[in-house]
Amino acid sequence: MTAPEPPAGPDLAGSDVAGDVPRVPPRRLHPLSPLVSGLFFVVRAWPVALIFIARGRWLPLLAVAVALVVWQWLVWLRTSYGIGSDGLTVRSGIIWRNIQVVPPQRVQQVEVRRQLRHRVTGLAVVRIGLAGGGAGAQVDLDALSEQDAEDLATTLERWRARHRNATDAGAGATTSPTPLPPPARPPLLRLTAGQLVVGGLTSRSLWLAPFVALAAVVQFVNDSQFAVDSTDTVRSAVSDTSPFLLLTVVLLAGLVVAAVGTLVSHYGLVVEEVDDDLVVRRGLLSQRTVTIPRDRVQYVELAAHVVRRRPHLASFDVRTADLGGGGAEGESSTSIPIGDRSELESLVPELIRDVELPDTRRHPPAAVRRSIVRRSLRLVPIAALVALLVAGSVAAPLGAAAGVAVAVPVGWLEGLRLRSGWTTTAIVTERGVIWWRRTVVPIRRVQSVGVSQNPFQRRLGLATVRLDVAGSVGGIELLDVAATDAARITELVGTPIPIP
Repeated sequence: MTAPEPPAGPDLAGSDVAGDVPRVPPRRLHPLSPLVSGLFFVVRAWPVALIFIARGRWLPLLAVAVALVVWQWLVWLRTSYGIGSDGLTVRSGIIWRNIQVVPPQRVQQVEVRRQLRHRVTGLAVVRIGLAGGGAGAQVDLDALSEQDAEDLATTLERWRARHRNATDAGAGATTSPTPLPPPARPPLLRLTAGQLVVGGLTSRSLWLAPFVALAAVVQFVNDSQFAVDSTDTVRSAVSDTSPFLLLTVVLLAGLVVAAVGTLVSHYGLVVEEVDDDLVVRRGLLSQRTVTIPRDRVQYVELAAHVVRRRPHLASFDVRTADLGGGGAEGESSTSIPIGDRSELESLVPELIRDVELPDTRRHPPAAVRRSIVRRSLRLVPIAALVALLVAGSVAAPLGAAAGVAVAVPVGWLEGLRLRSGWTTTAIVTERGVIWWRRTVVPIRRVQSVGVSQNPFQRRLGLATVRLDVAGSVGGIELLDVAATDAARITELVGTPIPIP
């Protein structure tokens, strides 16, 4: 049985009479999909392939590869997708038939990916994130031609936007003729290769690199001395090389890997506006395209550790989540690894519209005092315990004194870094010395608010406000704000809480 040739692209001309929903007739994936997927599984099974090759058994290896390709061909033969009035329909399964219908309100994000194996064959993967089904809910169409993938992604985004407009109209909004598309805008953000290299070299994960490298060099030297897990050649090379040089080589290798990894993963990152949504494109070997729906942005966060703050660099994270429908809410995150802080800040009003962003101000002086006490309660016992274990009971007071010497300035700086601001439409909070974060939350996205006070906070007239937003883990905290400000924030959110 021969498979029908796939059409040139999704047919956007057909539409549903009642809702004017763009339709894509049922179709299969690209004919090269079984070959690309089958060879991918063969590559992933390289340990087994090496065993067969080492034993000279090529025939079983070839049989397994052919079986995988045949299986993928059967999967391709029984897989189809299409868009109708009910939603996106995906049919799959060889023995057990699966039919999945995705209504428009569950389309969370549409991403087009092109890994190296797809780029070589001119294919792409369309990944459809689903709301209401947990963070792992998604539909993968692997693989389509690049043109079909782009057309399908565009169709799904317009379909989701059309459903949103229809829902707004049904809720009482006045309908108006469809406006003409706005003129094309230049990219809102574009990262250069140099910025990505700097991002890799200043990655937070590299902070542990010196310690890991030192441990590796020490273990390597010890192994060479006792002839453990080392060949004579390596042992000789280590013996003739100074540990400092080995440590330097390991550190440089780690820096190169980090810089190249970030450059390859995020190469060509650009943020553009498409159909009232923002689209992020990136990747060298594996190209990815992610759409950020403006109507589902829950909050945004800028972050910068101490190394990045001086050159005015930061990273950027956007949290989106389902706004409609019942059940659990799905959430997803889109990150920009590095960029000029002012440029990233300019993206905030592009993502969160119709809000007035406030200026932030420091928390009360009592928050600084409490920050010093809180940091001292954490560091002093640990420093005293370490000194006790290392040098005995005589050194415990010296360890405690060292803990105080560190805790007081760190706590003082952390207290000064506590800043917040709010208007009737948005709340902004900042905190952190080593790792600085600024979080912007539209008030309309706050699902619930809570206020906590311990005895020390009540005595100082302070309180901690927790904002529960879809996509946030544990809530977003405004630490040690004035009790009167905490009461004002709860009123703005719409859930007044009396605070003594």
